[in-house]
Amino acid sequence: MRKIIYVAAIMLTVLLAGCASIEPPLDYPVYFKKPWKIRKVKLAEEVCWNISGAVSVTSNGKTQMGSFSWKQRQNVYAINFYGPLNLGAFGLKGTPQGVTLYKSGGAFSAPNAETLMQQQMGWYLPVSNMFYWIRGLPAPGAKGEESYDDFGHIVLLQQQGWTIQYQAFQNQGEADLPRKIIMDNGSLHLKLVIKNWDLNCAP
Repeated sequence: MRKIIYVAAIMLTVLLAGCASIEPPLDYPVYFKKPWKIRKVKLAEEVCWNISGAVSVTSNGKTQMGSFSWKQRQNVYAINFYGPLNLGAFGLKGTPQGVTLYKSGGAFSAPNAETLMQQQMGWYLPVSNMFYWIRGLPAPGAKGEESYDDFGHIVLLQQQGWTIQYQAFQNQGEADLPRKIIMDNGSLHLKLVIKNWDLNCAP
């Protein structure tokens, strides 16, 4: 009788171990299928966030690595870059009244981030559109092509001369937000890896 109980206990242990082995690792998100129309509404509601992560920028055949942070409070933002393109640290602060760029040479202002970056850096990021793209949303008012995966995530977006690929997502409540984004416009190649999304709207 004891031998039977012993063998049964071993079999139960092996079975439980087998079940545990097929559980996804903690850093592997579990996605749920949701129609894009529903995801789109939820993503559009997220207008406050704190994110940070790694960035790589390739231009003229040279790739530079750095990091970034982005604080968004509805229509006010602060975006900081550290190290990409060997330019050192620089930051953008935007409000409805305009945008200011901060770098070692001083502070400079313009009506929009694109004009300002082109003037001061010699290149620019489509910051106005990235307000939407960073969440996995097409920018409004511009025609484009979109592709989706089986879960209802947007995985490819072509809009205003840019191709945006979404390679991974993070679970955030009812929304899956992008974790890995690749952007390319033919002359500039940008890769963002977001460590975490904080959707707290506190000042």
